Amino acid sequence: MKPLLNWVRIFRYAIALFLMQSVVGIFEGLLLSTGNSGIHTPTAASIAASSLSFIACTMLFARLALRQSFQPFTHAWLAFLLQAGVGMLLMYLLRKWIGPVSGAALFLEWLVVTGALVAGTAIGSHRRNAAGKTIRTTSETRS
Repeated sequence: MKPLLNWVRIFRYAIALFLMQSVVGIFEGLLLSTGNSGIHTPTAASIAASSLSFIACTMLFARLALRQSFQPFTHAWLAFLLQAGVGMLLMYLLRKWIGPVSGAALFLEWLVVTGALVAGTAIGSHRRNAAGKTIRTTSETRS
């Protein structure tokens, strides 16, 4: 009997998602700095960071779904919720150092990650199912 949830995989992907989002946040901060980059407006930096976040998270969730044969959406949602919970806790603990966080920015980021979750999990599940059909078709022709 298969376990209902693969908690090790959920924790691994939550950690990977947290690290990925941290790198995107650092990237966004660098884009907003007045140093080397040509992007100095918050809107352009937000669009660039959101695009990068969507692409990276879509790839991560696709990989999770490709490797997760049962309940890939449940695993993806739990990884996201775990990452978001840890992120909110850290944001609360570090609020004096990082300053206030815009509710709109937080909503936008969660919207981007949720879209990436749906898209990536659908892509990964489709690829896993297509690969399974190819394997079955190939093995059936040999029989």
